[in-house]
Amino acid sequence: MGNAKAIHEIMKGLICEALTIFAATNRAYFVLSESMFRVTDRDACVPDVSLVDRQWLATVDPEMRFPGAPILAVEVVSSESASRIAQKIEIYLSGGAKVVWVVYPERKLVDVHYPGGRSRRLHATDTLTEPELLDGFSLLLKDLFAF
Repeated sequence: MGNAKAIHEIMKGLICEALTIFAATNRAYFVLSESMFRVTDRDACVPDVSLVDRQWLATVDPEMRFPGAPILAVEVVSSESASRIAQKIEIYLSGGAKVVWVVYPERKLVDVHYPGGRSRRLHATDTLTEPELLDGFSLLLKDLFAF
């Protein structure tokens, strides 16, 4: 957000680009950036990048904040504390997100979190895929972390 380092914005842009290319071929999804989701009455979060269902999007009141959680929430870590990131992961997943990607640009890692506490860690030599959710999507992390 406001005081993010350039690397934060670059990572966010590259992830938006990859998801937008995927969404352009799979018209079921829509990509958002820096959009507020009112997950519960008490919790609202603004993921760096999010992916939502187009049919769900058509039901949203355009005068209100997005209700619930996105299908996919992406957080690029640059300045938030570990406890705040963990809190956001929990909020997204308990609010209905299917997956949360937490990107660590300086460490060249992506932690992928799923409901039920399952997670996996990917390194710069890996490929990020979500075959159960985003069939056909893939992102070479070496390309993401090339900056």
